[in-house]
Amino acid sequence: MSEIMINSDIDDSLERLGTDCIDLYYLHRDDPRMPVSEIIAILNREIERGRIRYIGASNWSVQRIGEANEYASKHGLQGFAVSQVQCSLAEPNWKLSPDPTTRFVTEEDRVWYASVGMPIIAYSATSGGYFAGSQGSFGLYDNPTNQGRRRRAEELASKPGFSPMQVALAYLLHQKPLTIPIFRTANLAHLMEIMDSVSINLSDEQIQWLRDG
Repeated sequence: MSEIMINSDIDDSLERLGTDCIDLYYLHRDDPRMPVSEIIAILNREIERGRIRYIGASNWSVQRIGEANEYASKHGLQGFAVSQVQCSLAEPNWKLSPDPTTRFVTEEDRVWYASVGMPIIAYSATSGGYFAGSQGSFGLYDNPTNQGRRRRAEELASKPGFSPMQVALAYLLHQKPLTIPIFRTANLAHLMEIMDSVSINLSDEQIQWLRDG
C-alpha cells in the first residue's frame, strides 16, 4: 500500500461515484508491513485535499486500529471513525472460512470497541441465511454453539411473530458499542423482513440468553 496506490484508488472511486468527495473511505484489509503512521498521514493529506471526509478500517485488528488512532490523536490528525468487520449472532467455523484475511468480532474485540466508543459496521450480519435455515450457510456456520443460538432465536421469534433472522439482527442492533448491520439483497420481501427487525426490543437478559443460553 503506497500513497500512489491510494491516490489512484480514490481517483477511480470518485470517477465511478460521480462525485468530488467520498464521505467515508474504507481501507479493506491491512498491510502490517506498512507503519500506521504512514497510512494515517497519507489519508489525512486526502482529507486536507477535500477528497474524503472520514476514514474507516475494514478487517483490521483492533490492535492496529488502536495504534493508528493513537498516532492520529498525538499528531492532531483524523483517525479511523468506524470498523467494518464480520459480526453476527452466529460465529463462523474459522477453519472453513474461504478468506483467511477476514475478521470476526470476538468478545475481547467488542469490549475494546465499547471502551473507545467506535461503531462496528457488521457485514455478514445475517450469517449467510443460517437463521433462516439456508443450507448453503451450514458449512461455514453450523456447529453446536450456533445450533443452540438458532434454537433460542426460533423460540424468541415464535412469541412476537417475528422470524429467527429478525431476532438475530435485533441482537446486533442492541449491542454496545453501536453496531450497524449491512447487507445486500435483490429481493424486496427479504429487504422488508430485514428492515422490520428494528421493531424488536430485546432485554439485556434476552441478549445474554441468545448468546450464552
